[in-house]
Amino acid sequence: MKGYCGKLLEIDLTNETSKEFPLKKTLLKKFIGGRGLGSKLIYDLLPPHVDPLSPENIMLILTGPLTGSAVPGSGKFVVITKSPVSGGFVDSYSSGRFAPELKFCGYDGLIIRGKAKEPMYVNLQNGKVEFMSARELWGKDTFDTEEQLREIHGTEIGCICIGPGGENLVKFASINSDFYRQAARGGVGTVMGSKKLKAIVALGHQSISCHDSKGLMELLNLHLTKLFQSPVAQNRMK
Repeated sequence: MKGYCGKLLEIDLTNETSKEFPLKKTLLKKFIGGRGLGSKLIYDLLPPHVDPLSPENIMLILTGPLTGSAVPGSGKFVVITKSPVSGGFVDSYSSGRFAPELKFCGYDGLIIRGKAKEPMYVNLQNGKVEFMSARELWGKDTFDTEEQLREIHGTEIGCICIGPGGENLVKFASINSDFYRQAARGGVGTVMGSKKLKAIVALGHQSISCHDSKGLMELLNLHLTKLFQSPVAQNRMK
């Protein structure tokens, strides 16, 4: 279906394995976007009464059908999991390069299960999955972590990571994206830290299909013209 890759990547940190998780068109049509799809998946995949900080909790990182397109504001992802703060469902959002790069890798999102035996980060490169040691990154803040990962994997990557707060299971820890953006609701960084997952790196080159590329660009140009002609925008640009 246009706008979707049609599959997720399911990552098992305990066994350091991964597999594709196909998405049916009927599911994508009924539960639209990252939040809609994630709400359905967390309901189906997460057993009741799971401790949010146990390996049995799962973490979903999902994009939407506009992610990777030219639509302004579409470069976002949602993290959905069981919150260590409330003990219930949480959806937390952030933006940056990670979301489109994940889509360019050929996936609409990630299902993260289990717990690593030691600090780890996951490297996604055009569909290839690598489980990498994060022992040298553990204890570093998010800025130092991202800088070091960019030195290793290049400046074009999308990257999300946690800092010492997430590592030490501070209940309101966030997930950092591209230095200055955070998914900061409900302790999603705490869940990531409980899994000993320091970071995820993504870089892809696959194209995203669009139902009507010409029509989309015409619509975008129309809206951008209206935006720049508005008094509010003109005052902001002075």
